[in-house]
Amino acid sequence: VTDARKDMPKEYALVALPIPLRMGFTYRVPPALDRWVVPGAAVDVKLRNARETGFVLARTGRPEGLADGALKEILDLQSAEPVITPPLLEFLTWASNYYLEPLGELLRAAVPPGLFTDRNFSVSATGAAVDVHAVTQTTEVHHDLVRVMAYLGTKGAARMSQVASKSG
Repeated sequence: VTDARKDMPKEYALVALPIPLRMGFTYRVPPALDRWVVPGAAVDVKLRNARETGFVLARTGRPEGLADGALKEILDLQSAEPVITPPLLEFLTWASNYYLEPLGELLRAAVPPGLFTDRNFSVSATGAAVDVHAVTQTTEVHHDLVRVMAYLGTKGAARMSQVASKSG
């Protein structure tokens, strides 16, 4: 018997939050952030009425028994690259189970203090000359960077989720 759920699209993410609970929370991944929401990424989500920074543990399908509208969406990314590496995520998951500590709290302790204190993280155009070919390794990255730079040229500054939606 095959598990039909493993073939389902991974439109959701299991997120660990730095709270004293030994469980993850499932959030919808907005299409604009899809390629950056990977295990180890730091994301902003709503928990009750507060904005919290959590860490993606895994991409997943929709949990059984929950309507799509019952799940909140990831609000934003804290950075374009994961802040927790796969080996560190594996080790901290082990430590969480061994020491019976909430994984979200261990993940938060593993990142430098103050890394996520600025809730208004933004990207801005500085006007400095950039050699796009020198900073990109692939044509895809080159085109993404050109789109982002053009967007910033019209806006001046933008939140990470706005930049992500412009880079394809």
